[in-house]
Amino acid sequence: MAPITRLESPTRKYVQAPPPRTTTAPESAPQQSTRPGADRYRDSFEAPSARGVNAIEGGKSDAAALRTQRDLSGARQQLGKDQHALEGRERKLAEARRGFNDRTATPAQVKQLTELHKAVNDARKQVESSEKKVSQLEKEEAGQVAASPQAVEKARFQVFTERFAELEKVHGKEKAATLARQTYYNSPAWNAGRGSSPASKADINAAGLPHDPKYVPGLAVSGYSGESRTPDGKQVDLGHVAAAIDWQVNKDKVPSSLNPFNLDTVTLTGDVASAINRVRDGTNAGTSLAAAIKSEGDGDWNGDIDGLNIAKRLANNPGASIGQTLKDYYGTGAYQNRVDEFAKHSKYIQRDANGTPGRTASGAYAVDTQKLAQEAKSFARVLGLGGYVDEGTALGVAKAWEQWLSQNTVHTKPTMSAA
Repeated sequence: MAPITRLESPTRKYVQAPPPRTTTAPESAPQQSTRPGADRYRDSFEAPSARGVNAIEGGKSDAAALRTQRDLSGARQQLGKDQHALEGRERKLAEARRGFNDRTATPAQVKQLTELHKAVNDARKQVESSEKKVSQLEKEEAGQVAASPQAVEKARFQVFTERFAELEKVHGKEKAATLARQTYYNSPAWNAGRGSSPASKADINAAGLPHDPKYVPGLAVSGYSGESRTPDGKQVDLGHVAAAIDWQVNKDKVPSSLNPFNLDTVTLTGDVASAINRVRDGTNAGTSLAAAIKSEGDGDWNGDIDGLNIAKRLANNPGASIGQTLKDYYGTGAYQNRVDEFAKHSKYIQRDANGTPGRTASGAYAVDTQKLAQEAKSFARVLGLGGYVDEGTALGVAKAWEQWLSQNTVHTKPTMSAA
């Protein structure tokens, strides 16, 4: 990847997977992995039968993908634990070396240093062994992606809901939310905006959340792709969902002074800003407004809306766990009405005097494109490290996003005219 000389959008672009294939009736139910020691990677409190939101239909390719994703999560957790152990032993060795003098060292000091060297070497071997295990599983995953990318993305989604709940039980709500976001967005810019310390590679591995194996570096990203599919087969970027959860759960820890990162800019507004810069710069999508929206990807937009909906649920019920909120949203099928739920609370939807979301003459939700354009325009300058952003371009992109929303909305009788 070429060096990044400016802030990027909080998104990553990959070749979009082909449409879901039609399948026959389920051939077999998903089975727990039979690999030796697969369950030993789970946290000690967690029973192997614990499950998140079921996204798997039961076909052989789906069941195999789910087994691999669970095993990958476990293997990465073990790798993270081994990396943490190595870091600890290396610190102890460094401390011992600082006070060590060959000419004055006692036999006990020499023995201690020798033992510490051995402990470090043993830890390195364990890390190498765990890295080999992860690499083997990633090769297995790559074969499954080639055969059925949809099955792998659905399996990643299911494991995301499983593992997030486990993280929350181990680390608590706030830290689990941050670790989840840092799996996908761990750059200096994101951590400064959230007021968090960066996560180490060991931290990310130990978190065990599913992701594409390709690491994306850069000032604005420094993380992995979280592209997945919900049980209905629609794409959703887990990184966007995790970002919204982190900013909501840790809202009191977000720096307030001159900080452009907020719940909106790390989700919807940020992606609209990215699309504005695409049009302005003529990159990727060229100058087409609709193409700029499409270039962000349905997974990003769905992830933005899902993230904002889940954040709103958490705001309304602060005592609820993240794991249960994810189940309530995805496990009940509520996400399939994501746009309707979004319209009930979003500041970007026009409303009548009673606060009812307005609809256009065609029956689509009426977006306050002026407000969206203005706020996205401001953040577009942050993403582009300054530079002029034309108001007409910003408004055009906001209207193009309104069209995207219209295409993903069940149209009903309008309650008001769009402004």
